[in-house]
Amino acid sequence: MSSYKEMKQTVRKYARLGFSVIKTRRNHWRFYRPDMAYPVFAPSTPSDCRAIKNLDAKIRRSMR
Repeated sequence: MSSYKEMKQTVRKYARLGFSVIKTRRNHWRFYRPDMAYPVFAPSTPSDCRAIKNLDAKIRRSMR
């Protein structure tokens, strides 16, 4: 199961890659970069074991 700690590591990874990572008022993460078609949102506390892999896939799709 994905944990908050793993999500924080993922946030740091994308911040190092040049993404603008912002925490929203409702405790979600917003990932954005100018070459993306649209921003990607993710929960701050993933409840699914595939949450981080799904986030990676969403980001890859938005950068096409």
